[in-house]
Amino acid sequence: MPGEPCLYTIGFEGREAPELFAALAEHKVTLLLDIRQNPNSRKPGYSKKALTASCAGHGLGYEHMVSLSAPKALRVEVQCTRDYGLLRCGYTECLAERGEALQALQEKIASETVCLLCYERDPAACHRSILAGVLNDRLGGKLKIVDL
Repeated sequence: MPGEPCLYTIGFEGREAPELFAALAEHKVTLLLDIRQNPNSRKPGYSKKALTASCAGHGLGYEHMVSLSAPKALRVEVQCTRDYGLLRCGYTECLAERGEALQALQEKIASETVCLLCYERDPAACHRSILAGVLNDRLGGKLKIVDL
């Protein structure tokens, strides 16, 4: 991928699957990387099996990367307290121990157009923005991050 590396992020809260796939197509995403701990959803189209099939039908790769999910205990605590500073600190500490997963993601970004997928529509309330920031730091601030 020539030029500045880019990482897209998207949350599916409040979105129907066709809207999500239109956004991915518009930005020429080639790999949808699901970073939820449990890739299940009551919302139609957002379970792992449905996403795998939909991505294939749209010419995209789909991968669930549980190693980059936020720990359940942290998610539950933040859900109760709405303390996003706690999320930032806890998840950043967690990522410090996941060097191999971060390296694998960096390699994917170098070879494909990747979009991180999670539930929350607002990236400021989601671990995907923290992950993107950690990656940007690892790349010396040269990662362009775009939330769709």
